Amino acid sequence: MPKRVHSLATLWAVCVCCAASTGSAAPNYVAHNPADGVFNNPGATQRTPLQPREDETVYGYFKTGPSFSYTSAAVYYTDDGSTPSGTKGVGSVGTFVLLSYGPDIKVNFLFNEPLVGGTDDWWEVVFPAFTSEYGKTIKYKIGVWDGNTPGSPEVFANAAAVLHTWIARSTWPGAGAPDPNRASATRRTTRGRKRASSATTT
Repeated sequence: MPKRVHSLATLWAVCVCCAASTGSAAPNYVAHNPADGVFNNPGATQRTPLQPREDETVYGYFKTGPSFSYTSAAVYYTDDGSTPSGTKGVGSVGTFVLLSYGPDIKVNFLFNEPLVGGTDDWWEVVFPAFTSEYGKTIKYKIGVWDGNTPGSPEVFANAAAVLHTWIARSTWPGAGAPDPNRASATRRTTRGRKRASSATTT
């Protein structure tokens, strides 16, 4: 599991102070590539597990910066394969939202990544359990913005041009859903059990 090195309240207090002093109005970028690694978290990919299976907790990780150029982050997602949409933490009809603020925080600050001339920030997203129900098609995008600056733009991972998707697969160690081989494999397994039972009782 990842290490948290700052409390969210401390981060926001420092962020508000520094943003006011520097005049920053938006992050330069937001980066999320599900198959890529995570700074300071060996073995993790930016979506862990990369291919979720039913009943697994799904974590997402993204990087943004520079530090203190923003106050808020949100993940917009759907569970029916439709395209998620929303802005500054408010989802459109049919779009769920995970937030870095409020009473039910699901987007958490992890740590800074030191760079030449400054630092960038890494965040963790905890997707709710229903997103890994068998057969669910999840599409999501990530946005970050400065809530202290009126008119500050929301910056999306990959400029929102690429929506990230997964389909929750079966827990069995084969191809998994929705692979058509899953049904035939299940039938083969059932027939094998019947033959084994017959052999035992004969």
